[in-house]
Amino acid sequence: MSTQDYSLTLDLGDASLTLPVLPERLTVSAAGRSRVLEVLELGEVLALRPPGLCTLSWESFFPRDASPCTGGLPPALSPQRAVQALVLAWKEAKPVEVRLTGANLGVNGPFGIEEFTYEERWGAPGDLWYAITLRQWVDCSPRRLALDGLGTGADGTLTAWEQAGDRTGEPARPGSYTVVKGDCLWTIAKRFYGSGESWRTLYEANRAVVGANPNLIYPGQVLTIP
Repeated sequence: MSTQDYSLTLDLGDASLTLPVLPERLTVSAAGRSRVLEVLELGEVLALRPPGLCTLSWESFFPRDASPCTGGLPPALSPQRAVQALVLAWKEAKPVEVRLTGANLGVNGPFGIEEFTYEERWGAPGDLWYAITLRQWVDCSPRRLALDGLGTGADGTLTAWEQAGDRTGEPARPGSYTVVKGDCLWTIAKRFYGSGESWRTLYEANRAVVGANPNLIYPGQVLTIP
């Protein structure tokens, strides 16, 4: 397979960078997360866990001029602009979309720039050599979903859409409450109004049921909750 069958493109949000010179080696790795545990009467056992996030790393250079490495074509971006685009995405913590064609390494998708170094070497003025390490990125930003905002997608799966906005006003209260053993107006007011200090409001609405002494209520009495 010729090198023309391969291409490696990094989508940086505002810019798209196709590497003018493909790296000699593209390294894909993932840290193991399995653990060795000591179990009584069994000794050491291996607790298997899936690997960590994938990393993708390589070394290459951005040429200033056309060369056999670039297929005889001048690079679309100057070395300075290519480096600036990568540094900007790195500093702004933007995810980088990796698109590798010509090989099935399972690395296409979003990554974050973890390490990036570059230098100019003697004998090749204007060219910039670089080394880069990307780590797989997973979008974990919070999303608010409305439980009543459920529907069915085109494939028949259950879907949800974002909640339109926050609800305003106080939660609805029941119109009545039946007293149980251990209740007092203070605890009932705290339950429904959020503060026991509101017991007077509860008492005034139920004076006919409670009687002259607000400290005496009995199980089975039905109180109005205004």
